[in-house]
Amino acid sequence: MQYQKEEVRNRILRAALKEFSSQGYYRAKMLQISSRAKVPIGNLYKYFPSKESLFEALVDKAANQAQEMVDFFLYRHVVEQNLKEHTEELKYVSYAVSEYIKEYKVEFLMILEKSFGSNYEGFYNIVIKRIAAFLPVNKKESESLVAEVLAKGLLEGIIVIAKKCPKEDLYTQISSLLLFYFHSSNIDYVQNIDLPANDEVLKKVARLIEKNPNKLNKIV
Repeated sequence: MQYQKEEVRNRILRAALKEFSSQGYYRAKMLQISSRAKVPIGNLYKYFPSKESLFEALVDKAANQAQEMVDFFLYRHVVEQNLKEHTEELKYVSYAVSEYIKEYKVEFLMILEKSFGSNYEGFYNIVIKRIAAFLPVNKKESESLVAEVLAKGLLEGIIVIAKKCPKEDLYTQISSLLLFYFHSSNIDYVQNIDLPANDEVLKKVARLIEKNPNKLNKIV
């Protein structure tokens, strides 16, 4: 029956999530996932033909949404707006990031810290490059290192908050971090990079905001 197949697939995914998050992609073993899921190894490969395909099934959605948020929100809500005059825009960004962490915390951390050896092992550097493109430093090549350092600081700050902050405090902590990086600086240019126009992201965040509009008033 289809229900039984879906139940087995979900059991494999749950077991894989534990294995990858504890061991990392490189050290994770399909045999161990099989044991955790109580699914024969041959049957496991019928659902996921490789370790890479299983890892991708777990993290691909989280990876895509993370990149969409970086590209879409930093461009539409940070660069196109002066945050010194449009603090409301930063609230939307903070809320979207906090809701993303609530939904994809484990997968997000796996992509950034546990993906060595997989097709996602360069994801950390991709995010750093995208963030650095928006930071308020000059375009001179000699100062590109400054942008990279600042971008790493921002991403590492988000990682620390994701790991240590309880869900109810995520919005406040993310808001404080983003205010420090953007509201206190003048963002006066954007480097030449290709950015996707993804209105679906904005629609999704709008729906999230509609569910709990009062939370936006808590920005510090």
